[in-house]
Amino acid sequence: MLQYLILLFVFLPLADLAVLLYVARIIGILETVLLVVFTGVVGATIVKTSGLQILRRLRKAIFMDEVGQAVIEGALIVAGGIFLLSPGIITDLLGFILVFSWTRQRIAVRLRKRLQESSNVTIEIQRF
Repeated sequence: MLQYLILLFVFLPLADLAVLLYVARIIGILETVLLVVFTGVVGATIVKTSGLQILRRLRKAIFMDEVGQAVIEGALIVAGGIFLLSPGIITDLLGFILVFSWTRQRIAVRLRKRLQESSNVTIEIQRF
């Protein structure tokens, strides 16, 4: 797990910076800055609407005891939002992958299966 965090916090920003510099050389500095700002605004809008949808699903899932999937998708939206807030093309791409519902749901299903296989415990919240 530590090696993934090192990759995430050290090498991803370096790779993102390299891509930004490359794109700036091709399309120009102003256009690259506008692209980063545009993806940030679009990403924030998508995160807001997706987050509200997940909150509705989570409320419904609590009553039906199907919380696991909604919680995982909510966590993926938060991670996607964090990626979208950091400037860069690679992080924006990762952020969009995590906030678009059709990719997020597939990732959440795989992640849930992987978590269940590794811990042999289903993800659920107990009602008191």
